[in-house]
Amino acid sequence: MKIITSHAVTILSGLLLVIGLHSAVKGAECNQHGVAAYAAVQDIDSVTVFAVGVHRTSGYTNCLILGPEDIFPPIYDFKIAPPTGTVPQLITPFTVHSTFTSEKPLKGLTVRDANGKHRVKIVQLLQKKQESDSTLGEGKRLQLNSVYLNSPVDFGFTGKGCRGIRITGLITQGETIDLALDPNTCSLNEFGDRTICTEIAHTRLKVKLEQIRLSDSRKLNRKIYRLESKKFPKSLTVYLIVPRTESGYRIVLKRPDSTVVVSLEKSPNITKKK
Repeated sequence: MKIITSHAVTILSGLLLVIGLHSAVKGAECNQHGVAAYAAVQDIDSVTVFAVGVHRTSGYTNCLILGPEDIFPPIYDFKIAPPTGTVPQLITPFTVHSTFTSEKPLKGLTVRDANGKHRVKIVQLLQKKQESDSTLGEGKRLQLNSVYLNSPVDFGFTGKGCRGIRITGLITQGETIDLALDPNTCSLNEFGDRTICTEIAHTRLKVKLEQIRLSDSRKLNRKIYRLESKKFPKSLTVYLIVPRTESGYRIVLKRPDSTVVVSLEKSPNITKKK
């Protein structure tokens, strides 16, 4: 991550004018939370977070560091490294900033410092026209279904494996969606369609979507969400993979000793939530 500090900062009309930038000291470790004022701007797909303040002496190192939370937008920690040895007793203004990428306009993010958590509004500087992309699943209400699963998939709380998975809801950060697990065993015809099935009630629960910070190794610009529910055992992590095309949706069940991947198909029959 690129971290920049400076000796002169002017605040004008709510925006930051940064003067005289130079690189932070290499190898310095910011080991404790400090206190500052915060601002953030987004220029198309680049989001920059600023921390601005003053120290009563020179010699401090200031850092904006990504927090340990695996969420998006990320939570930042503002930390400092106090000076060592003899330093001038001089009021020293500072600014530090960090940048990350977001294809979608963001409203705000959280910065944590010695005074706790602060919600920071993101000011939109220049937003490109959002192109229509009917194949992009993110931000749309979808119904996703698995094919019939010959080998049952165990979510660890129903007492039996499921033979079908259905996800319904608005696919976006922080949204709560419906997860339905079908335990019924079926006979299949030559086309792989269900014919005769048992009649056991489906298990339904609400799960929350949390986007995680993970770049797509195949450069397909896919999104990955963690499905959160108190009913899932601690040993199980469930991910939903959202592609930029009509196909490629997946649900991934990851345990310490195994990973199960189930392909999902987008259903055309989905109505708006009332």
